Amino acid sequence: MITGLNHINLAVNDLEASFQFYKEVLGFNPLCKWPEGAYFLVGDLWFCLAKDVNRSPTPSPCYTHYAFSVDQVGFHELESRLQKANVVTWKDNKSEGDSLYF
Repeated sequence: MITGLNHINLAVNDLEASFQFYKEVLGFNPLCKWPEGAYFLVGDLWFCLAKDVNRSPTPSPCYTHYAFSVDQVGFHELESRLQKANVVTWKDNKSEGDSLYF
């Protein structure tokens, strides 16, 4: 029986740029890094980046996504950091409450 979510593994083209983004912009806690990947701790979740030559550099047009929890005060701070980092949003928020799709 499934008891929880252990980790998310995200294929990336540029491991160093992705590592810096998740560490510096999103504030994920790095646990370890090696030439082909890295692990972060986000709350109780392990978040892995894996360099993958098969990863398309074009964002997927489908609705599959990961949702991170952010408190109300932290949300606006994070939104500002993402804007300063020139992060592209891909959908306008039409749901109740604050959401940012990037």
